Amino acid sequence: MPNVRIGEAFHKLDGTPYGTGKSLFVMVKQIKISNFTEVKNIMNAATHCVDEIGVHDGKGSIADAKSILGLMSLDYTHPVMLVSENEKELQRVYEAIS
Repeated sequence: MPNVRIGEAFHKLDGTPYGTGKSLFVMVKQIKISNFTEVKNIMNAATHCVDEIGVHDGKGSIADAKSILGLMSLDYTHPVMLVSENEKELQRVYEAIS
């Protein structure tokens, strides 16, 4: 898990915090994206997920991992964080790029 500031909250696109659904926990994986193929791989893997997968950039922007337009709006000059309440689905998306 990446370094997360104490008290830092991750929110879904609708503004609700993760950890309010089926799971009380939120899983976070940090990854460096270096090309557009990796962005497409995130989206392709996420489309097979039932639960939400969020992608958070260093500037605080959030995109739905299933949305290519949302993913294209993020800043990839620094690592991004994949965030989900579902550990297995998060791992599947993470492995699609790593």
